[in-house]
Amino acid sequence: RNPDHGSYRMSGIVVSEVHHAYSDGQEVLGGVSLEVHPGQVVGLLGPNGAGKSTLVNIVSTVFPPLSGSVEVGGLDVQTSTKEVRALLGVVAQEVEVDALLTVRDNLWCHARLLGLKHATAREKIEALLTDFLLRDKADSVVLTLSGGQMRRVQIARTLLSNPIVLIVDEPTLGLDPLGKDTVWTRIRELATRGTAVLLTSNDMTEVESLCDDVYFLHRGHLVQHGPPARLISALGGGVTVAVETKDESSRYLEAISQLAINCHADGHKLRFEVSQTRQLGPVLARLLSAGADLRDIRVRSPTLTEVFLRVVGDVSDSGAR
Repeated sequence: RNPDHGSYRMSGIVVSEVHHAYSDGQEVLGGVSLEVHPGQVVGLLGPNGAGKSTLVNIVSTVFPPLSGSVEVGGLDVQTSTKEVRALLGVVAQEVEVDALLTVRDNLWCHARLLGLKHATAREKIEALLTDFLLRDKADSVVLTLSGGQMRRVQIARTLLSNPIVLIVDEPTLGLDPLGKDTVWTRIRELATRGTAVLLTSNDMTEVESLCDDVYFLHRGHLVQHGPPARLISALGGGVTVAVETKDESSRYLEAISQLAINCHADGHKLRFEVSQTRQLGPVLARLLSAGADLRDIRVRSPTLTEVFLRVVGDVSDSGAR
């Protein structure tokens, strides 16, 4: 049944102190708590074996947690499982569509399962075919499509139910740049309309572009949390600057030693770091006042990938001691 979701849109996902373990007692999740508010896109990041899939399966009502609680749309996933499933849209990493049907028939079959009225289903299907660049493939058998096209069919089919919470495992896996942009645009539109979106991804560019908030999960525990820009600023390290000078660069090391860190000279190239971009101006001014003739300046800001590697590495190192 395709319900009226209006009364549930005031709440997204609330995970509170969730624990889970394998049958042999090995801990998979150790007291995980997170929230995804309506209109928010949240990324769940972590290395293989961190517990991401287990947490997603619990939120998706595949199996219950060992302890703790999960609510979707204000409903408990264990006591209101059927109602929660009606509110959820889940896109698994594995493509789950009927390969022997056409794209259009896949969408129509799913619309019938949802109990959509014919006129409503037709309107939604036509819109989704356009939104996901599938109109020219609408009457093609899915088996003949590329992996990226199948992925777009899968996401389009999931959105037929107008979910208030969307969970996507690797949303753009196997997609070309145009396909990625199409999916990113659609996810942003859904969030703008109030959908709570939880995604897992190994594509840090995707996470930076889409997510309002990210959670780093490592060995079953949340180790960092916050907006991508804030995490990069706080944990990404300094801004790396490479300057090419007309003459020997080593003569300018002393001039900038009090303003920059990790200063290195090699021939005509001078490398250094500043903690924030706004600190670059004074360093360049000091070089110019020292007589440097600057031929080239290249600035590289830290990335979410570096933050991820640093956070996971720091946690692994501390755990090894």
